[in-house]
Amino acid sequence: MPVSPSFDVRHVAVNVLGFSPSIDIRNLKAKLKRCVMALAQERIVCLPVPDNFFEKRAKGEYSIRLHRGEYFERQPFERYQRGHGDRLP
Repeated sequence: MPVSPSFDVRHVAVNVLGFSPSIDIRNLKAKLKRCVMALAQERIVCLPVPDNFFEKRAKGEYSIRLHRGEYFERQPFERYQRGHGDRLP
């Protein structure tokens, strides 16, 4: 399974997901983990090993790597059907 590059947790939480930059890093990690869990539930990403969800780079600096999920193994029409039932565009 392809692995993403290493993403800075603060950058993803603040600049991608839109959380406030004033939120403490431990709370940003918790919020980001909930977002990743939702993506994993839809099989868009695979969860990393639980003990290694975040990689500590320095004091207050963490990174995360994600693995591509089964969602990307399906054909485009199968992806559409899963999200929209039998409706056609």
